[in-house]
Order: sequence, then structure tokens, then C-alpha cells
Amino acid sequence: MSQPPDPPIVATIRSELTKALSWAARAPNAESTWRKMRSEGENILTTHWRAGELLGKSTKQAFYIKCDRTTMTQNDLDAGRLVVEVGVAAIKPAEFVVFRIGMTSRHRRPR
Repeated sequence: MSQPPDPPIVATIRSELTKALSWAARAPNAESTWRKMRSEGENILTTHWRAGELLGKSTKQAFYIKCDRTTMTQNDLDAGRLVVEVGVAAIKPAEFVVFRIGMTSRHRRPR
């Protein structure tokens, strides 16, 4: 059985986040970069929530963004891969449409 297509706002947000976070490919693949990516992503998602494009009475019900050791394996880190996981409540509060944004950092983590 096929899933219904994602609401258009999901494609818009995915595109916006991909563009806004592209700087990370030139940054060290480190916790400070991940923290900055989450912060910038949260700002973008909060803007969409305040505009009524994401559902929920709070940001916790409307979206989440993760970029940390739960989204990347050690193999990803060693290869310089950054993975951001985003969940947005575009259909019902706290029921997330989840997508991932991946990129390769020019900086590989030392072993």
C-alpha cells in the first residue's frame, strides 16, 4: 500500500533547510557544527510554526530537529557525513512527517 504524498509545506521546508544548512559542508564535522545546525534549523521551523504552517500548540508538538550521534554512525563521522533528521507536524499535531538531510563535510573527523 502506498503512502499519501507529503503536504507541499514539507517539500518547502526540506528545500529551505537544505539551502540554509549547506554551509556545514565546509565546517568541521563536530558537535559545535551540529549545535549551530540545530539552532538555525529550529529558527526556520519556528518561523513556519508561527505562520501556522506546522500544527501543534507548542514547538515540541510542531517539529523536531536532530543532528548528533543519534543521527550518525561512527562510520558516517569517519567519512565526514553529516545527517540531520527533521520531523514536522504538517497533518496533525505531534504526528511527524520525517525526512533526513545528508551532506558530506570536507572535514573528516580524526580517529
